[in-house]
Amino acid sequence: MAQRMERLLPTDTVTLLRHIGEAGDALDCPTYVVGGLARDLLLGRPSSDIDVMVEGDAQALGRRLAEELEAELECDDRFLTCKLILKSRRPIDVATARSEIYEHPGALPKVQRATATDELGRRDFSINALAIRLNARHFGKVLDPFGGSDDIRAGVLRVLHENSFADDPTRVFRAIRFAGRYRLSLEERTHQWALAAIASGAVDGISVERRRQEIIAILSEPRPAGCLALLAEYGGLRFIDAALRVTPEVERVVERIAELVSQELPGLRAGEAADDEESWPESWMLYAAALMEQLGDERAALACRRLRLTAAATKQIVAAVEHSRRSATAMAEPDEVPASRIYQAFVGMPLSAPILALALAPSPQARSRIRGYLGTLRRVTADITGDDLLAEGYSSGPAFAEALRAGLGAKLDGRADTREEQLRVALTVLQQHAGTDALGGPNQEG
Repeated sequence: MAQRMERLLPTDTVTLLRHIGEAGDALDCPTYVVGGLARDLLLGRPSSDIDVMVEGDAQALGRRLAEELEAELECDDRFLTCKLILKSRRPIDVATARSEIYEHPGALPKVQRATATDELGRRDFSINALAIRLNARHFGKVLDPFGGSDDIRAGVLRVLHENSFADDPTRVFRAIRFAGRYRLSLEERTHQWALAAIASGAVDGISVERRRQEIIAILSEPRPAGCLALLAEYGGLRFIDAALRVTPEVERVVERIAELVSQELPGLRAGEAADDEESWPESWMLYAAALMEQLGDERAALACRRLRLTAAATKQIVAAVEHSRRSATAMAEPDEVPASRIYQAFVGMPLSAPILALALAPSPQARSRIRGYLGTLRRVTADITGDDLLAEGYSSGPAFAEALRAGLGAKLDGRADTREEQLRVALTVLQQHAGTDALGGPNQEG
């Protein structure tokens, strides 16, 4: 494993891990890295999280490392843990290997020191119950008391005991997430216990807040199509809406969004100001919209309320559900579509709508037009304002908005590049309205 660590991890991370092991040696404490880094290394994947477990005093190790690495230190005496914040702002969690005793149902756990094997036995799945020794003499040695390495080689996900899902029903969602992420199959008994947890209503007993967190975590996976298919298989989509189905079309659109998020959207967002960055939807909102599109906007809004999503997230999701498919179809017209029409098709909508439309677009021409809006057109503004129209002697009225839109449309279409040309277009619109109830014409006072 030491060679794999050298191959898959950045040099500075390996150096840091060796330093932690040497600090453990100085305190005569067996010291391990656990969690995602250990699992991902055995899966042949790079990883960045560093969670340290020590058979001894985690806070003593934390204090030593904080001094040597000039790091900030936060300690939690109750749970025998501490957190280091390096000068690079990289966090390192350090925990004493421990066991928890519940003196009565509903009580907070009483924590006491234990062995590394005891600590790993508290984990959810065998692939997460792995540790890698950091002490110098044993650097890279794998501690695997529950067969996680064998399960990785077999491509299966397995809980550690029969009551795992009953003890923590949120593990059903995590099983789906890990299985989808790593393309694992649930081991047969694990599969049956997960089904039983859902059928028994154990998952229904989870608070809405925790269910929302787990569903968002699934939707936040880099490629969640497989996770959503498993969520459907286990009946978990009913926590969003009972009518939802993961069809081949849904999977195709979700995969397309994954490509957009990783490849195209970073370029389209290049140069955004901080305020503009905040208007972009998070990736999980796009996947949620792709899934809920089959419901229609009203039922999608109800599903968002059921999950108690924020108003901002609900707005992004519902707008995409309501507008994206129709807009994608409109962008596929074979005839020329002027830039002003592309702009008007999406202006004022949350950016989730054109992004989902891009994933749904039926032709290269449609995709090109939507990219044009996301990359360029949405940033175009007119060179005239209402003050310019007032200066021409017109009284403010409903026609102002139409006139300004006309000036901007002419700029978008290349018919009015200068401020004067845009003003001329806008005044033409106002003149057409002159004498009507909508606008009284130029102000004649004075």
